[in-house]
Amino acid sequence: MGALARAGCIGLMAIAGLMLFMAVIVPLLALLALAGVAYLFVLLWRSPLSLRTKRAITGVLIYPAGLYFLWRYTRHDQTLKLAALAVAIVATLLMAAFPPVSGGLVPLLGAGFLVLFLLGAESAAAVTYPAVAVTEAPAGRVDVTRHDRRRLLEIEQAHSAAERRVLQVREFSRLASAALAAPPEDPASWPTARELASLREQARVLRSSLADPVIRVLPDPNPNDPVPADLLAQAIDALASYTALLATTPSRSPDLERLRVVARERARLAALHDEVSERLTPSRPWPTD
Repeated sequence: MGALARAGCIGLMAIAGLMLFMAVIVPLLALLALAGVAYLFVLLWRSPLSLRTKRAITGVLIYPAGLYFLWRYTRHDQTLKLAALAVAIVATLLMAAFPPVSGGLVPLLGAGFLVLFLLGAESAAAVTYPAVAVTEAPAGRVDVTRHDRRRLLEIEQAHSAAERRVLQVREFSRLASAALAAPPEDPASWPTARELASLREQARVLRSSLADPVIRVLPDPNPNDPVPADLLAQAIDALASYTALLATTPSRSPDLERLRVVARERARLAALHDEVSERLTPSRPWPTD
């Protein structure tokens, strides 16, 4: 009897240990495995691989994410995207009703996503900031100082095409210098909303001045103008786009991707500003106040 009692106690202890293992250790191991998978995905998305590769790998392993990537980052026909959505919904219902089929359906869904994703031309990135048209006026009332108004209106009083162009370049340089004064990494130093609205309005007026057909009837046309109209127009457009970008970027804690675009557009404006300044011949100095 003593041996049977000892065997019974050992059996009970084994059963208790198994129950403890099933109730605590297995969930803990599952949690650790889930954390490990999540960490691998973090490493994947922090790796130097292209976004397209990261999306492809993630979509193969996680079919709901793959469905999103198909919908958002491919240019497949809308009908095909809806069909993929319907297939994913049906597959999810089947796996919920018959869990054993998951082992076969999940790989099929991943393979199907990969084929469609690779065949579909990837669309533009999710975060984009297109240039704003120069002719778009800033919202609300815009205050332009009397001094700045006088400088812009001097362009319309020019007596020759050459003088008009020099005045336009002078005003572009003034506005671009004001827009480029603040570094992109320090949003607190950017021009205020009021100052940006004034810069945008002046850039819009300057662009209209450049497009005005009156220049064609002014004397002293210069077909070999050192600052051609198309270059100056491109520079003014870059100025308007950059100031509009600053106006729509929050100065308090903007996201890093937004700052990257601001830095890129600032560099483009600075390069055009330098080119316009270098092309102006020394023999035609800028008029002063």
